[in-house]
Amino acid sequence: METKQRKSNALYAILALLFSILLFFNANGKNLPTTSATGSEGFSETATNVEIKPIYNSEKYYIHGFEKNVTVKLSSANKIQLNAELNEDTRNFSVVADLSDLKPGTHEVRLRMQNLSSAVSATIDPATVTVTIEKKATKTFEVEPVVSSSNTDNGFTLGNVAVSPAEVQITTGDQTLKEIKRVVATVDPSKVAKENFSETVAIQALNGSGEPLSIQSVPDKVTIDVEVVSPQKVITLYPVQTGNQEEGIAYYNLTLTQTLATISGAQEKLDSLSSIGVPIDITDITKSVRKTISVPIDSGLAISPKAVDVTIVPVYEAGYSRSSSDTDTSTTTAETTTKDDSQETTTSSQSTEKNTSSTKEKESSNRQTEETN
Repeated sequence: METKQRKSNALYAILALLFSILLFFNANGKNLPTTSATGSEGFSETATNVEIKPIYNSEKYYIHGFEKNVTVKLSSANKIQLNAELNEDTRNFSVVADLSDLKPGTHEVRLRMQNLSSAVSATIDPATVTVTIEKKATKTFEVEPVVSSSNTDNGFTLGNVAVSPAEVQITTGDQTLKEIKRVVATVDPSKVAKENFSETVAIQALNGSGEPLSIQSVPDKVTIDVEVVSPQKVITLYPVQTGNQEEGIAYYNLTLTQTLATISGAQEKLDSLSSIGVPIDITDITKSVRKTISVPIDSGLAISPKAVDVTIVPVYEAGYSRSSSDTDTSTTTAETTTKDDSQETTTSSQSTEKNTSSTKEKESSNRQTEETN
């Protein structure tokens, strides 16, 4: 009996010990290191393109000359905490460069972590940066548009180039400001087309060697409008009769008011053209008319003028009897001629009367002179 009781007590003691061990590991399990490729550190991740936050008087100084981003290797035994710091939206840490006690000049500055969780360790790469500190200065510059014609097709040239706005405000260091020789807006050569185009371009400040300088521009981009001038050629225009000819008409006299035009476009297309026929439809035309006809042009080409006036005069066969409506124009012309002849006759009679009167006056004057003598 006594032996059974001892065995029961021993069993309870063992069970109690097991429960105690289980509770211990459950309460402290998250602090125990896990086995991974990083050994005793637990988990590790790498955060790339982490921005450096410089600490300095931005109203007084302008800084430049250093890479804006670094890589940070994060390690922790707590996977959840590690992921929180890895995510840019949830992380608490930042990488800072403290320049607050430094004067103008070039300095090597050690980077440090700020607000990093104590459960996470970090290594910054690179650990230091070289920073140039200058007194801040601002000046207005005229923008010079830069457009290359290297990608234009054969015969195409660049015409007028306009930039808007024409001036920008440049902020930089006082020493860097002295190095600025040109403020430019350069159009990517691949954007140059066969026709006029507009492009939004970033501002750059260049030194005497054409190297870009560190600046802040307001605005930081401008709009460039580029005129592309295509090759041109003068060609002749000639009338081409189309449509159905009316009964009794022998032919039509077709007269263009303009026989020369200027075409523009790709050089290879211009080379294949010397003249263009203007189609003139004579269907239902029985008397003289004047029409405005569009000049046909191939795709990819432009022409000036786009339309010309043409006079269409039907010439009837000999002996063909025309209706009164077909002879309105000729009748009007005849009436005008009769009136003109009548006016000329009247003018001639008046002139004869004047000459006769003048002769009589001269004879009378001669008689008076003879009587006096």
